[in-house]
Amino acid sequence: MKFVKISFLFIATIFVVSCSNLKAPEYRGVGDVKVSKIINDSITIKAGLKFNNPNRVGGKMTLKDLHAVVNNIDLGNLKNQEVKVPSRKDFSVPLEIKLSYGQLFDSKKGLLGSILSSILTNQIDVKLDGKATFIKFLVTKEYPIHFSEKVKILK
Repeated sequence: MKFVKISFLFIATIFVVSCSNLKAPEYRGVGDVKVSKIINDSITIKAGLKFNNPNRVGGKMTLKDLHAVVNNIDLGNLKNQEVKVPSRKDFSVPLEIKLSYGQLFDSKKGLLGSILSSILTNQIDVKLDGKATFIKFLVTKEYPIHFSEKVKILK
């Protein structure tokens, strides 16, 4: 019985020590951008945020309150999903945003004008702000997300 208690304490200690110093997943870029739906009043766009997990343990990750700005045009909060995170590997977090036609054809420059301008300069300025929550068993760690990247359209 004493062996079982000592074994349990040993395993619990290793678990707490290994999960207490979890590093934030490293941002690698935006990929897999595609239009998924076009309906009467809006367009739905899906994309994947690419990350790398430097930790020895896997888990789950969710992005919270992720706010997107493309070429200084506010696209609002993105809809996201919880994803499994493999240990020491790359993974992708799928995102979905619904844009109204008003955002696309707004009076001043609008997103459409911004897209045409981006085609000429061959880049899009993408900014994302929010929080990432990494979960492994009972351990939860929250990391701030602040990405600003000029994405080349044609490589």
